[in-house]
Amino acid sequence: MKFIKNFNRDEKIDYGKSDIQILDCKDVLVEGCNGIIEYNNNLIVLSLSKKNVHIMGFDLQFFNYSHDGIEVSGDIRSISFEKKESEGK
Repeated sequence: MKFIKNFNRDEKIDYGKSDIQILDCKDVLVEGCNGIIEYNNNLIVLSLSKKNVHIMGFDLQFFNYSHDGIEVSGDIRSISFEKKESEGK
């Protein structure tokens, strides 16, 4: 996975954060994805360190899933976040 812009980070890596790029409502690049919770043609739910991200649209597919992150492609209509159950309310 390759981000268009290189994020300027210190040498110390913060494993509690994720970077997300949206490219022309057709691709979403997620760095720091811990897993895929749910997926179908209209919804992909990803686990990040502190939240889950819901990517909704049509004809959704994911590619390049690795320790670096994941790429989601399709007709993306919305992206939302939810707190994880374990996170304080």
